[in-house]
Amino acid sequence: MCDTHFGSRGGPCPPEWPNPDGSSYVPNDGQSTLYTYLQDYLEYARATCDTFLLVGDICQGNNRKEFGRMLTAPELESQVDMAIATLRPYTRGKRVYGVSGSRYHNSLEMSLDRMVIEQLGGEFYGVEAIVHLQGADKVMYTAHKMGGGLLYAAGGLDKVSIWMDVAEAQGSMPHIDLVVCAHYHFYVEVRTKCRVLVQAPCWQARTPWEVLSINPGKTQPMIGGIIIEVTPIGISMEHRTYDLPHIYDRLVMEGL
Repeated sequence: MCDTHFGSRGGPCPPEWPNPDGSSYVPNDGQSTLYTYLQDYLEYARATCDTFLLVGDICQGNNRKEFGRMLTAPELESQVDMAIATLRPYTRGKRVYGVSGSRYHNSLEMSLDRMVIEQLGGEFYGVEAIVHLQGADKVMYTAHKMGGGLLYAAGGLDKVSIWMDVAEAQGSMPHIDLVVCAHYHFYVEVRTKCRVLVQAPCWQARTPWEVLSINPGKTQPMIGGIIIEVTPIGISMEHRTYDLPHIYDRLVMEGL
């Protein structure tokens, strides 16, 4: 799972979240809906998975790219506490691993992703990781931001796969069976003869960032998470998606 963006007014939030100054933040309707969706997904994941992989942007951080706007609270410790309080009941007793997300969704002093993952008892890999999945004898590459594509989303992952083949042929990389990434807030899956690449969906509603308005149809996020089963004979994927709540981009039902 990825891109939960705890601390964003467009992300999931528990009811009546306490602020460090003693006040409470009351989530908007969209945040409450996202929190309910996330709990449903986590309940299912806990029942079916032995490992949680957190692929960055767990918290909203300073949100420097949007000038620190749309935060539930500016204190980053509060965002970390919110993430841990939400995730810990479901990850307890499971293996937890993860990588860091976007720099502007962290802090200049520390990695919020690392704080959350390690306080959940997990292992933090840094920016990227090549992991041998021993039980299935497969190799996974994971990082937060990969691929992309202005028109065809799968094209970015196709390029990643092609260059992995080149690097493998040159002896620079091992063979990669599975690629897991995030960042773009919608689900894409690409399968080749020798590799599966997946870009996970997100848990944040659309926020009013100027770049997104360039193509509003393409930049509608997909809410949800994925379940990956890796065995010696193959890799299967289940994506659980939910209806998109509209917070900042809700329809204005007023005549002009």
